Amino acid sequence: MMPKTKSNVLNLATTERMAMVGGRELLIESNCDSNIIRIIEPEGTASLTILITKKGPIVQLTGKSLMIEAEGDISFEAENISLHSRKTTTISSETDLSFRAEGTIDSKASEHSICSELGDVKVKANDDVKLNGERIKLNC
Repeated sequence: MMPKTKSNVLNLATTERMAMVGGRELLIESNCDSNIIRIIEPEGTASLTILITKKGPIVQLTGKSLMIEAEGDISFEAENISLHSRKTTTISSETDLSFRAEGTIDSKASEHSICSELGDVKVKANDDVKLNGERIKLNC
């Protein structure tokens, strides 16, 4: 019997493959530190990767378009959440929309536009309201 060494343990890595519909392939890779489940597209890219580590799973979806749809709620909870788009980002709601933070909400852009199509625009502060600009125009 061969004694266990670091190189022997590394050789215990296994890969299983299974053909799927549409020329896709399911790959399951296992080694001593992690398990990886991948769906490989016909052109060779991974559209779904699930990396299972001692710290927990990491899920990665890759595709031309992705959609998540639910009849009920969808929630995200994390230490930090980051969204980035290379073009336009749109957030819409058929009813109310609210942003809440225990700290500061910081909004930066080359230009801002606020439009109330029906009703007032209300600004409320517990302290001063400060407007800084080259010119401040009212009722123009």
